[in-house]
Amino acid sequence: MQTSSQTQLNPPSVTKLDYRPELEGLRALALILVMGFHAQIPGFEAGFLGVDLFFVLSGYLITRLIYSQVIKGTFSLAKFYTRRAWRLFPTLWLVILASTGFAYYLLSPILLKDFGQSIVASLLFVSNFLFWHESGYFQTESLDKVLIHTWSLGIEEQFYLLFPLLLLALIHQKKASTRSLIWGLTLPFILSLAFTEWAWRTQPSLNYYLLLSRLWTFICGALIAVYELNSNKPSLSIRAQNAFAYLGTVGLLGSILLYDHWMPSPSLLTLLPIFSMVLLIIGIQATGLINKLLCFKPLRYLGLISYSAYLWHQPCLALSRQFLIQDRLNTSQITIVLGMSLVLAQLTYIFVERPYRRNDLKLSQRVSLRILVGSSLMLIALGSFIHLSQGMSSRLSKAQHTQLDQIHHYGRGANHPCPYDGFYSCQFGSPEIPATYALAGDSHAGMYAGAFQRALNTKGLSMAYAGDGWCIPLVDLYTNDFRRNQQVCQNQMTPALHKIAESPQIHTVFLAATWTHYIEGKRHGRLLSPYYYKKDLKLNALNSDDSQLIKQATEQTDEQTKEQVIRQQNQRAFTQALTATLALFKKHQKRVIIIAPVPEYAFSVPKRMAQLSFRNLGFDSISQSLTQYQQDHRLFFELMRQQDISAKSTQSISLWPTDKQLCPQQHCRSYQAQAQAYYFDSNHLSPLGAEQVVKAIMNSKSIFP
Repeated sequence: MQTSSQTQLNPPSVTKLDYRPELEGLRALALILVMGFHAQIPGFEAGFLGVDLFFVLSGYLITRLIYSQVIKGTFSLAKFYTRRAWRLFPTLWLVILASTGFAYYLLSPILLKDFGQSIVASLLFVSNFLFWHESGYFQTESLDKVLIHTWSLGIEEQFYLLFPLLLLALIHQKKASTRSLIWGLTLPFILSLAFTEWAWRTQPSLNYYLLLSRLWTFICGALIAVYELNSNKPSLSIRAQNAFAYLGTVGLLGSILLYDHWMPSPSLLTLLPIFSMVLLIIGIQATGLINKLLCFKPLRYLGLISYSAYLWHQPCLALSRQFLIQDRLNTSQITIVLGMSLVLAQLTYIFVERPYRRNDLKLSQRVSLRILVGSSLMLIALGSFIHLSQGMSSRLSKAQHTQLDQIHHYGRGANHPCPYDGFYSCQFGSPEIPATYALAGDSHAGMYAGAFQRALNTKGLSMAYAGDGWCIPLVDLYTNDFRRNQQVCQNQMTPALHKIAESPQIHTVFLAATWTHYIEGKRHGRLLSPYYYKKDLKLNALNSDDSQLIKQATEQTDEQTKEQVIRQQNQRAFTQALTATLALFKKHQKRVIIIAPVPEYAFSVPKRMAQLSFRNLGFDSISQSLTQYQQDHRLFFELMRQQDISAKSTQSISLWPTDKQLCPQQHCRSYQAQAQAYYFDSNHLSPLGAEQVVKAIMNSKSIFP
């Protein structure tokens, strides 16, 4: 398809697109951010922003290429798609083949099965949809997916497929004047950004993985290209360009330092790094300090091999973790693995990427198409075989099959007995009996719900339930982070607790949560989340003491001191909320049983068990001492002692010690004999683990006479 040269385009400011070496430096910066994020290097918590920087650069470079060719009447849609395919596929083929070889020996069947599915999705450029359905990008388990990073490749290819059509439609419909073209791109920019703001509040995982949520970042780059190629644009002075470059640098560095993985992305908050990138692309053409830094030869070369490095680094990291049976690599291991991925990237660039991009083989378009389709179909067939063969489960012995089946059967999450409508709230047990017991809390309360339901059915009793993930079962205790479910908690948890307290039938209330995390405020990675106790439910109504503590925290420049101040404020707010909650239930003469936190691990227990089983290794490493458990939750137990809350059954407010069931003989168990896991991840009990705690509670004559 050739575009007509008779469209009324503004003439280009250049007849030939100039090579901009500083853009390779920007590409290298984006790569470093993503690699640091995937390697879990401290300080790179905002490394996911590197993908957004890639998208801005892609929008700029692709629009620059297409628009300049359209202006000259030389653009061919078929040739554009063919060039894009040769740019992306050969390196992807090589990485998939190499990864498959190592995955065969390192991945258990369930992981290899998922890997086979991701091969197919990545070659069809729909892996963003696959990983959206499988898990959240920021879950620890996602880092073990060998091809998780190809989600962004899927979005890029979807953009390459659709954007040229949009650009050509705008050019022909609007007579291709620069102003009308800019306005034509502004509408999808606004719609995409508006969708993003809606989606992160309602479907955060969908928001992260969907092209529609990311389109506005590409368009930012596209608008730069349209403006740049307009010969009638006002010229920028060297001073103005340098100012843009410095402003962009400050904005970008600020985003990297301040953003964290728990912040909604993409969203309006992403405007800062995106617009900073826009300023850099516009301003760094001027000769100045920023330009010289970005044109530093090693940095430029890293940008040159960035595509190969991007594809290699995640398989190297994920497979290394599998080989070492670790969820986190140490500094020396990260250095070796990332260094190895860069060596592979350099070799791939020299011997694969560059020759195919330049078409050194002088292949015709028809032959190119046959090779592209044929090679991709063969790898799609390979991925399909791996997936349909259940991860090539024939590799396992009969004993391994039996053990892995046990792990997968018991190491699962239970179905919640309550329907979900933004908040779990229902009654379960015997439906015809009014609820005389209640359970409230976050997901650590939800993990007990199924076990309580089964036990209550046998006793002919009923229980009310209220809670949701990360909803603290304390009145008026909130955080100002950006998670949607915190907004739901603010509106629903406190009224739910009042409703339970005021119910005349309910006499006993169980409160369960991951208490230690709320006392410390360490809920979202390296940054602490401040928690506030607010009597009047107004987000702005901090009392004077809280305000003073927050003021002290914001005035601190030392990170350690700042965290200490926030922890002090969190502990104070938690104590106030706990006191108020217990007073509420005392007022209505309810018995309160606080279920203590469970032992937590730094890894997914069933996943680690599956790794060890596949490698014919024992499970002795999956445990912790009672002393370690007590130390991990020291603040919680200190607070219970301060409140004079103990395990004495005669008290109206008492503590249920889960260590009695999970840590017998001074040793905390994560599984029982025959590979039956007590956990379905690192800190939530599986139905079997929850049953151990609930069974002991139900057998307590003082609670269930």
